This record gives sequence, structure tokens and C-alpha cells, in this order.
Amino acid sequence: MITAKTTGDESSAPLDVNYHNGFKKGMRDFKQCVEREQIIFNVEVKDPNAPVDFFINGEPVDTSDGRCEVKDLGDGKRQLIINKAQMGDAGTVTCKTPSNKGDEIIESKSNFNVIKGEEAPVMGDCGPVTGVAKKACAMTIPYKVEGEKQSDLEIIVEGPDGKVLKMGKDANLTVHGDRIQLDLINPTREKSGKYKVTMKNAQGTCEKWIDVNIQDKPTPPQSCKVTDVFHDNCVVHWTPPKDDGGTPIKKYVVECVDTTTGNATWSPCASTDDGGPKKIKVENLTQGHKYRFRVVAANKIGVSDPCEMKGDDILMKDPWDEPDPCGKPDILDWSPNHADLAWDPPAFDGGAPITHYIIEQKEKNMGQWVEGKVLTVKEVEEMGKKIKGKVDGLVEGCEYQFRVRAVNKGGPSKPGPPSASMIAKHRFIPPHMIGDGIFDITLKKGRPIRYDLWFGGEPAPSCEWIRNGRTLATDDATSIELYSKNAIYTERNTVLSIPKADRDRDTGRYTIKLVCEAGTFEASANVNVLDVPLKPRNLQPDEIRAEHVKLSWLPPEDDGGTPITSYLVRYMDIDSGN
Repeated sequence: MITAKTTGDESSAPLDVNYHNGFKKGMRDFKQCVEREQIIFNVEVKDPNAPVDFFINGEPVDTSDGRCEVKDLGDGKRQLIINKAQMGDAGTVTCKTPSNKGDEIIESKSNFNVIKGEEAPVMGDCGPVTGVAKKACAMTIPYKVEGEKQSDLEIIVEGPDGKVLKMGKDANLTVHGDRIQLDLINPTREKSGKYKVTMKNAQGTCEKWIDVNIQDKPTPPQSCKVTDVFHDNCVVHWTPPKDDGGTPIKKYVVECVDTTTGNATWSPCASTDDGGPKKIKVENLTQGHKYRFRVVAANKIGVSDPCEMKGDDILMKDPWDEPDPCGKPDILDWSPNHADLAWDPPAFDGGAPITHYIIEQKEKNMGQWVEGKVLTVKEVEEMGKKIKGKVDGLVEGCEYQFRVRAVNKGGPSKPGPPSASMIAKHRFIPPHMIGDGIFDITLKKGRPIRYDLWFGGEPAPSCEWIRNGRTLATDDATSIELYSKNAIYTERNTVLSIPKADRDRDTGRYTIKLVCEAGTFEASANVNVLDVPLKPRNLQPDEIRAEHVKLSWLPPEDDGGTPITSYLVRYMDIDSGN
């Protein structure tokens, strides 16, 4: 308060003194931060009560979304905080405050830059990797992470079994600036497969699948057998290894041991030029000696363990034995005088080509097999893996079984198993009626309807009864029965029975339908169930007089199945009730 005094008078007035406002501490001229990080701008003004406003690139700071904050820390200290800085935020931050001298506004500016933050890692392709068992197997995977590093890089490697590899135990991992190197420790063939490499940082994840082939020597061939044995040579067969070791088979080596001499030393006796063949002829063997054989597979890594033949030792002799038995014959087709058969040839031809086949036959309930037909190999047909032949001269109506012997220069084989039995008859006969067939029926209501019909056909036909287009079935009102007669050819009896006929239900057209592979047969007949007619319709007087009346009406909708013969008109006296 300021007071002025004179003699006998004084005057007072308040005096307010404002700060000469200014920046005690302005913003730094230049700042920078990394994308997605926080940047803070600090100022301190002399007047703690003076308003302070922040601008970014000339626009007032928008704090509505919470990403930008303006804080008053007291004592004239103010803060602008930009959270999760974006690339578009870069520019100039301006802080404005009044100087308290008139309308003067003072400013503090800071230019700032936002550096591109890190991105999710990206791995390049790593082609199929090949290694050798129990030796080194290394794979190099290029990668890059764009932007300024903000988080640690994590690398996870999963093996073909889906389990995470333990570094230092299962593999060694080295991370370079632009690539990672993965070295499998003590690799084995079983570790081949797809490896999953996952690289991730705070921004995302990248996955790569790498095909790894650990090569090793092959597994043994899966089987070994010997065929085509003669006095000084034979053929050794094998099936390829289950696993070729990850690299193509270069050759197969057949080894043998002469068990007759007692020398237990295995020695090579034949080898293939490449990995293609699955059999080879072994020659220069000693007649009358017994041998065993085994096979090994070789690739560029090494030689497999051997696969030895199973069974007895192989005696070197010419194979003039009779063939193995033929398979059970299938009956393909027949007629009253022939049958077409198919059978499996002998599993082993006895060491000499089959020259002909003998088809033997036996009538049912007869104990003796007789020769029915001899067929040379030119007279039979190959049907897939089976042999097809024809036997004729059968007697119609007789039931037969068949069996087959194969013959080579060593003699006939033992007979194969017998076929199923068959009757010599026509195989396909169209369905047909036996006897008079179906017929029209007219009867009174309540009387029984009965069709007792015989039919035939080959194969045995199915039978369907149809009334007015709808299939009939056994129910409370209808009975359908089917019988068969024991005969060479099908003779069946169908009986349709309706004990109490009803006009509404049972009147109509009845059809019997027979179906089999040889065709379809249908026959129809009409059934008329008689009943009293329905009542006349629309009765009305046409002329009325004192002593007579003329009437007219429409006939009934149903005449009961027989023409109307007459109409009976009755009247009643309404007054007397008579």
C-alpha cells in the first residue's frame, strides 16, 4: 500500500508488483528419442503463476488421448511428456508464456527427432542342410532387425520331435550381426527332419523350418530270399533298406558261406552296378553243396549291416520237382454243360515251366474224383494274377465240385483245394409265371381275396405285390407269404391273402412284379369288391301338386361295384309321423 500525505489530507492505493517473467531454464535446442519410447521436455519460468502453453509443429498439444501429458511440477517448473513417440511426431516443440510486460509473449523452442525403432526380426531362407552322422552338421541362417535396438533377441530351436534343443548339450548357437550359426552336437540319423527356428523380440516373432538330413550308412535290406536254384547258380532277391541313410544306394553286395565245407567265412559272390536292381544271379557255385546267402547295401557313407536269408540252407541242384498245388478254383460262369473256372497258379512251379493243367471233378455225394479236362498253357487264359480255364461235358442237373493240378516235367502237383459246389444249369433265366398266372376277381365285401401263384427265374427273382401303384406289405388286413420248392431251377410260391375284403381298401388293380439279374416281369389283374351303393345325391322336388310330387336326384358316387337296378322312394307324413 502506498500513501501520500499533505497538511490535513492523505491518499492511499494498493501496489501490485508482478514478476518480470522469463525462462529461468529453457528447453534444449535439440533432442531425439527412439520410436515407441518416451521423450520429456522441461522448462522453468520465473513467474510460478504464469500460464505456460506447449505447441508441437505450431499446433497446441492435444492431451485428450493420453499420449501427450503436460505437468505443473510447481515453482514454475513445467513438463511436456510424449509417450510412445511416433515417427510423425518429429519436428519443433514450442513453449510459450507471457512476460507480464504488456502483451509480450516469450518462447522457448526445441527441435526433436524420432529415430526408427526396432522391427520384428526377419530370417532369410536356409536351404536343406546335409550333415554326416557323428560328425559336424552346421546350418547358417541370415537375419536382420531393422531400426534402433530396443529389446533383446531371443532364439529358440525345436527338433523334429518338437522338443526345444538345449544349447551346449544338443547344439551350439552363435549369433552374428547378420546371421546365426547352429551346430548340432553329435548328430545322428535319428535327428534328421524339420527343425523349427523361432526368433523374437519385443516387436514380434519370425519362424523358419529347416530340412536337415543327417546322412549315415543304410539300414540292412529288409529281406533276403533265394529262388531259381540250379546245380551251379541261383537268384538272390532282396527288398531295399527301410532307410537308405539319407543318400542313394550305390550298390548291393551278395555274400555267401559254404556250409558243406564247414568254413564259416562269408565272402562276396556277386554285386550290382548301382542301387536299382533288387535281385542278382549268383554263379560258379559247387553242385551238391549247401549255401547260405546275405545282402548288404552300400551308399557313399558306408556299408549296412547284412540281412541274411531265412530258412534252411540252399542245396545246389536242378529243381525238377513237381509244382506246388494250385489255388482253390473260383466258379466264374456256368451252363447246363460247362463251367468257367479261375484259380491261382502254383506259388512255385517246381523249377520247370508249367506245361498244362488238369481239372478234376466230383459229383456231390460221390467219393471219387475223376479227370474232367486237360488244358495246355496255350488253352488257358491269364486273368490278372489268376489262370482261367473251361471244363465241359457236364450233365444238366448234377451238382459238381472242381480242383486243379499243375503239371511240369517233374510231374503233376498235388491237387489244390476243391471249389464250392455248383449245379449244371442255366445261369440266367428271365422271371416268369408258372401256371395260369394272375387273374381278375369279383367278390362281395367280407369274402376272402387270395392269389396263390408260382413263378421262376434264374437267379431266384424277388417278388413284390403292388395295388394301385403302392407296394403291399403284411399287416393286420393283408398277409403275404413266400415259399420255395427244392428243385434244380427256382420254383417259388407267393400267396397274397386278404381274409375280409373291403371295397374302399381292396378294390383296384393288383400287380405282381418279379426282378432278378436276367430281367423284370410284371402281370396285373383287377379286383372288384362288391358292396351296397352309396346314397343318392342332391334329392329335390321339381313339381309339387295337391296329390303328387315329382322328384329328381343324382346317382350315388359309387354304385357298389355293380350297376344300379332300381331306386326305392319312401315318404313320411310329418303330421302323423308315419
